[in-house]
Amino acid sequence: VYETKRRRIRNFPQHKNRASECGHPCERYLVYCRTHWEDRLLHGPELEFIFEGGRLIEDMALRELQEAGKDFGFEIYEQQRAFTIKEIDLTGHIDAKIRINEVSYPLEIKGINHYDFVNLNTIEDFHNSNKVWIRKYPAQLMMYLMGAELECGVFYIKDKLNFQPKTIWVDLEYDYAEQIY
Repeated sequence: VYETKRRRIRNFPQHKNRASECGHPCERYLVYCRTHWEDRLLHGPELEFIFEGGRLIEDMALRELQEAGKDFGFEIYEQQRAFTIKEIDLTGHIDAKIRINEVSYPLEIKGINHYDFVNLNTIEDFHNSNKVWIRKYPAQLMMYLMGAELECGVFYIKDKLNFQPKTIWVDLEYDYAEQIY
């Protein structure tokens, strides 16, 4: 099973900045992602299992939200829709959009380990995390908000231990977004 996973791991060309990476603290890393993508070391099968689990959690979350939307009058749509901000050569994929009372919001879904899930309750908690990947999440959502010229978006996070969900609504932080824009 591990060897099969290892064989499927690929390195893909990257000629644009990615929204999912724009909050990374190392500018050199970000430059190398674009200029030397072919030299990037491939992750191992252990990390690929985590990524696959994240995709399963995202599918689970979308099903939950779609079902709840039927009962409570909101809609989940435009799943994995590509977006681009040409001015900064940035691309990404929004997990989905949620429409509530005719207003649409970008929706970013994340599977989070139990300890972090309990401690993530505000956008400041993301910013203050000691984990780089968690600190990158707000930057990703901010880029979606900037690109769509929207004021608000939402994280739908799921605890990887018990699969309980939590929503964290996020307002566009202009100063923060302009630092990474």
